[in-house]
Amino acid sequence: MDKQTLFYEGMEGCASFRIPSVIALPGGRVIAFCEGRLNSMSDYGTIRIVARISQDGGESFGPLRVVVSDGKHTVGNPCPVYDATPGRLHLVFNGNRCDGGEPLILQGKAPRTVLHIHSDDLGETWSSPS
Repeated sequence: MDKQTLFYEGMEGCASFRIPSVIALPGGRVIAFCEGRLNSMSDYGTIRIVARISQDGGESFGPLRVVVSDGKHTVGNPCPVYDATPGRLHLVFNGNRCDGGEPLILQGKAPRTVLHIHSDDLGETWSSPS
């Protein structure tokens, strides 16, 4: 397998990408998740969770797609988990205000919330966050 750059500065309007997470699924499907940071490399601001999907074991990947967005706010730290028994893909992540930098988090003024979505079709569609 050749080295590939899946996420790069300026891709689809994102200033930067951070916090990658990859999961291999049945049938050679691989999903690479990442935070798409729209404004900067900062840990707060408009951040969404994006992904690229491979159908061939990671040899090639489809276009960037937004998995979770909360408008101008922050969602991030994607953590995918696959439960093979029902065939359900889970994505656990956190959300917080766009201006919720570390000082405000430590003061309890911008709490981070743990959220969850799931997919029953290997990442093609997703449930609403809960």
